[in-house]
Amino acid sequence: MIRYVVKRVILIIPILLGVSFLVFAILSFTPGDPASTILGNGATEEAIKQLNHELGYDLPFLQRYVIYITDIVTKFDFGFSYRTRLPIANELVSRLPISLKLASLSIILACLIGIPVGIMTAVKQYTMFDTVPTITALIFAAFPTFWLGMLLLYAFSLKLGIFPSYGASTWVHFVLPVIGLGLPEAATMMRFTRSSMLETVRQDYIRTARSKGAPERSVIWKHALKNALIPIVTIIGVDFAALMGDACATEVLYSLPGLCTMIINGIRQKDVPSVMGATLLLTAFCSLVVLLVDIVYAFIDPRIKAKYSGSRG
Repeated sequence: MIRYVVKRVILIIPILLGVSFLVFAILSFTPGDPASTILGNGATEEAIKQLNHELGYDLPFLQRYVIYITDIVTKFDFGFSYRTRLPIANELVSRLPISLKLASLSIILACLIGIPVGIMTAVKQYTMFDTVPTITALIFAAFPTFWLGMLLLYAFSLKLGIFPSYGASTWVHFVLPVIGLGLPEAATMMRFTRSSMLETVRQDYIRTARSKGAPERSVIWKHALKNALIPIVTIIGVDFAALMGDACATEVLYSLPGLCTMIINGIRQKDVPSVMGATLLLTAFCSLVVLLVDIVYAFIDPRIKAKYSGSRG
């Protein structure tokens, strides 16, 4: 198991290199330069060239990329923002907790709603307790998160004035963003849980437990749910990692100073170090979450743990 974890951690390195090269290339070959964006349309050609030289943006693409990666590997230096001239590392440290809080609360809300409702719809298949939640889940799953967020913002902030429309200073500021992200995710979680439970309750060992006279509550919660949750753990981890990167519209809509907002602002301002730093951090985080899911998966399913333990490669 330890060898497996070490291998997976080592595999993160080429993933980070590939993502960094791709993002760096896209930012470098798109039209425009940071000096023109910072100085504005009224700047002279000499001022633009001078600022690009100070930022190191006038160097060849591959040379700038090698310097950037070398600084990260040797000095753990992500550079400084072209616009604010502040270290990117400090910016990442201040913004990561906000993105983590938003994604964590959203996935918790999705699990609290989606998993119990999914179990209920599977147990009550083809009844009103199955049809109504399923239709509702299909509707919420079809909602774009930015559209749902705009509806919540309009109704509960602009019209009713119950919740603030921007900022992240208190927990109240996260209510609308978490609902906007969590409800569509809860719909997906409910449908996945329902499918997993339906597949599990049709297994032979469930029929055997019922034929032996085991109470239905025990059959569902003790026997079926334990095995049905195994694939659900995967979707929870993957979705949690995805929410870290999929919250761009929500963070911008509610003016949350998270990593996604940092990426969006960096793209607008041609701030390459800001975009690179936030992207690499999100990539590393997502890779580690997927690895953690695989480890948890192994502890839940003894067959997988035995496979890892017996592997020599």
